[in-house]
Amino acid sequence: MQLISNDNAPFKICQLTDLHLDPYPFSVTDQQTISMIEQLLEKEQFDLIIITGDLIWGKKYASLETTLKYLYRIFDKTKTPLAITYGNHDNEGSFSRRQIRSYESHIKYPANKHQQYLVNDQENYTLEIFDEKSKQISHVIYVWDSGAYSNNEKVGLYSPIEVEQISWFNNLPYDNQVPRTDLGFLHIPIPEYTQAQNFIRDGQIGEPIGAPEINSGLFTVWLKIIILKQFLPATITTTILLQITKELTLFMEI
Repeated sequence: MQLISNDNAPFKICQLTDLHLDPYPFSVTDQQTISMIEQLLEKEQFDLIIITGDLIWGKKYASLETTLKYLYRIFDKTKTPLAITYGNHDNEGSFSRRQIRSYESHIKYPANKHQQYLVNDQENYTLEIFDEKSKQISHVIYVWDSGAYSNNEKVGLYSPIEVEQISWFNNLPYDNQVPRTDLGFLHIPIPEYTQAQNFIRDGQIGEPIGAPEINSGLFTVWLKIIILKQFLPATITTTILLQITKELTLFMEI
């Protein structure tokens, strides 16, 4: 689905992350999570829903189909464009990222992906938001698959963003001289997030920041592009903050 913005209302995004669903039929905790998501979607209308990783506990799954189809049907009811990227727990079992991504074909209203780039089975893409009147791009959302574990003790527990992913972002064909407000999403926080936690303006830290020990330089590239005024993870404007089990759902407006 194409994403459309207009001057009369903000473009409203719902971010869901770290659902950590067990296989269907769900546990009591999972049922509570799903119930809260359904309540949220009944009360609020969004222009985009994005799930930013750890949809499932991958190591617990012998089959993905029933659980993911059930999950996607919840969002199908809203007829709202849905985008997904993945986390370190999604493919820690017997299923590859490619296999998990294949189930996105069951989403009835997927957000249109642009500039797709695949490296090490990690899909990176953009979501383009078009102005309703001018039909021109009004905002760009950048989505990185931040990978999983490094499997290299010299690198640390989590893999850093790949150099190829940074190059992909740096060479995207968007006009950065246009005064846009763009956003970015990824699952594993960049190393600078450990510094940012010391400047939190509101809220609480519930657990240590799980960032890579190696800094591959993505944030440096962001700083060179003034157009990136708001970012995730980074400082964002949140209009509502809802606790879903132990994870956060963010509403944001651009």
